[in-house]
Amino acid sequence: MKDVKLLLFCPVLLLLCSCNQQIQKKFPNHKDYHVLHVSLDETKTSLFDIFEKVELIPLETCNEALIKVIRKILYYNNVYYVFDEKLGSLFLFDQNGKFINKIHRIGQGPGEYQLIYDFFVDTLQSQIGMLSPYGSVLYYSIQGDFIKKINLPPPPPSYLYVELLRDNICLFWTAPAFPPLVDEDALTFVSMDTGEKTGGLRYEEHHALWMWNGHVLHRDNKENVFLTRGFSNDVFIITPNGIQIAYTWDFGNRNNNMDKIKLSNSVEELNETAKRFRESFNNGESFFLSYCFSRQNQTDLYYYAYLRFAENKRKHLFYHKQTNQYHFFEHTAEGHSINNPLLMTNEFMLAELDFGKKESIAPYLLSDKDREILSNFQEEDNPCLLKFTFKR
Repeated sequence: MKDVKLLLFCPVLLLLCSCNQQIQKKFPNHKDYHVLHVSLDETKTSLFDIFEKVELIPLETCNEALIKVIRKILYYNNVYYVFDEKLGSLFLFDQNGKFINKIHRIGQGPGEYQLIYDFFVDTLQSQIGMLSPYGSVLYYSIQGDFIKKINLPPPPPSYLYVELLRDNICLFWTAPAFPPLVDEDALTFVSMDTGEKTGGLRYEEHHALWMWNGHVLHRDNKENVFLTRGFSNDVFIITPNGIQIAYTWDFGNRNNNMDKIKLSNSVEELNETAKRFRESFNNGESFFLSYCFSRQNQTDLYYYAYLRFAENKRKHLFYHKQTNQYHFFEHTAEGHSINNPLLMTNEFMLAELDFGKKESIAPYLLSDKDREILSNFQEEDNPCLLKFTFKR
């Protein structure tokens, strides 16, 4: 299914670019948002400049819980909800990694699904919503029992991502048609009480928003939802009433230069341009695009970005909200590289342990328990999570 998303991404990548002048016209309060100045020169950063401790959480391996690829993790009431998109399964583990339960209902009968692209946890009603790209949300109890199915407003677009907002309203991000349809919404708000659409934002009205790569949506500790795009430095806050630019990364003369991208009205030419564009970026041959945002997030203390550069180099950027100081690094001063963060809360960050590099983290695991976990960890086991607790 990831390949399908990449195919959807290619033409959108180039079609939906926009420069800052266009953003200023569409967002009158453009100058009111936060500007985060960063030079993109790597800083010498110790793991313990940001975190106070590192722990291991081995996800229990058993016949009922065999994970292929972790795509998303949520944490609620001391339970980790681990989503494997390839298997169409949601696994529940306790805070120590012990398996609790799973939701795996592949089929065409009541309470079953063929594909699942995303999920959310409704903490108020203690239930789980599973998003089918074919236009429905299936609800299950924490114990895995089927509760109900909510059909989303027709005609069903290709639903890719979902976030639960206040008042039991869900926000859906959809894959666009190409070229965008006049009446097509990129962001759709749906009441999960009635299944009816309550609002939306259309492509032709907000072209500046829809070029994307990686994870599109994230939320802060106040449950605000933000939208990001792969090659744009601007981050937008979303509410059922609309969308407003929230903050932007300013990398000075290292900012991506979107103005130099020449577009075509031909689908064939755009597909070919997108192919050449991705190849030149990956090979470091693009002179106007030097980085891509693979993921963004924030806590009370930090704005965070995970950036991908040419030759698949990935770097972390932690920007302190109070001091405006930042850490930008590929490897820590101790020589450790952190994988793509799967979850970030005010208290901690989770990443998957790279089995091939597991010994590099050993000197920083201070407890005997974690050292024993590491020595017993085998490649065929379920993933082992690294829990980085933030310094306060």
